[in-house]
Amino acid sequence: MALTSNELYQPTIDAMAVGNPAKYAGKKWSDLDDAAKASVKATKSYLSKGSERFTPTTLTINGKKQTVKIQGLDQQMADQITEGLKGIKKWQKNPTVNNWFKIFPTKKSAEEGGMRAFAENIRKYLRGDSVARTGVNEATNPALKRIYDSLNLKKVIGIPVVNKINKNVSPANVIKYRQQAGTAASSLLTADLRYFSLASFCSLLFALLFLSLSSEVCI
Repeated sequence: MALTSNELYQPTIDAMAVGNPAKYAGKKWSDLDDAAKASVKATKSYLSKGSERFTPTTLTINGKKQTVKIQGLDQQMADQITEGLKGIKKWQKNPTVNNWFKIFPTKKSAEEGGMRAFAENIRKYLRGDSVARTGVNEATNPALKRIYDSLNLKKVIGIPVVNKINKNVSPANVIKYRQQAGTAASSLLTADLRYFSLASFCSLLFALLFLSLSSEVCI
């Protein structure tokens, strides 16, 4: 028995309602105007193509190169995930918060910025917090979580390692690490200033002594 238009298009309308609830939430095909129906038809055709509509990306997981088609995953992010997983493997040998930040830089150069974003997002993801790409509202956009779920990153990383990351690089431990790093930097700056002050004083004393001797010679 053929589906009615309401039955045929309802799954697509419900999917579109997630992004545009004001226009599509609670609506049936028969409730829509011609422009909305055209949008629903186009979206249904797009979704029916499945993963074929996504750009293929290549990444390496556990030493094996894989090509995948996942919505929202571009090659730049795939490269960051590949390097990030390598970093986590390296971190396992010394699973401390200090070593985490040695492996994943906190600077914001073009290359390091991507690794910093991965390090922050993977920690949020592993402990069940919201994650999203830069500039996207974390509470309402699950795009990055969907990508990580599609790659099954928790299983790839391994539950024992996931637990270590959640425990050793917890938000509280990260705050302590940053406080200690700030204190160390402040102490270093203070020592530099003391050295500079002593060096300046010695230079001034030497200059005064030189002027004094020069005056005596002239007399």
